[in-house]
Amino acid sequence: MVRLAERCDQDGVIRVFEEGRVERAEGYSDEGVDVRDLAGSYLPPSEHRLWVADLGVETVVGMIGLRLTNTHAAELCRLRVLPAHRKKGIGTALVTHALGYCRDNSILKLVLDTHVERTQAIKIFERFGFQLARERQTPGRPLLDFYLDLYRDPPASR
Repeated sequence: MVRLAERCDQDGVIRVFEEGRVERAEGYSDEGVDVRDLAGSYLPPSEHRLWVADLGVETVVGMIGLRLTNTHAAELCRLRVLPAHRKKGIGTALVTHALGYCRDNSILKLVLDTHVERTQAIKIFERFGFQLARERQTPGRPLLDFYLDLYRDPPASR
């Protein structure tokens, strides 16, 4: 089940973030400041959103975030699924949920970036019609920038 994150999900969100990290390259730093402050970053009154996948048995097994950049544009971020729960459709369900929210709230343009090592996430993004805009170098590793225009019809097959 995909639902909005709540204050009580804080520990689970940090766990998913930590277990989903790409090995750190020299000079690269993502300490997850936003996920460590769930209330300040994603809960109301913030306009940003974080959804979690909750299987009922284990609290949080996945997450995806959305940061509004202006009235009709946003950045998709923090797609993570615990390693033991990958390849079960959870990442797809999280992206589906986030895109539905965007369509329902007139968000027309989405951007995201991801590391080249996140091959499973890249496959999900491409299935939903995200287009590779560029590859850029960051300290220690390349980063891929994707975009999706939601004012177009969604891809026919997923």
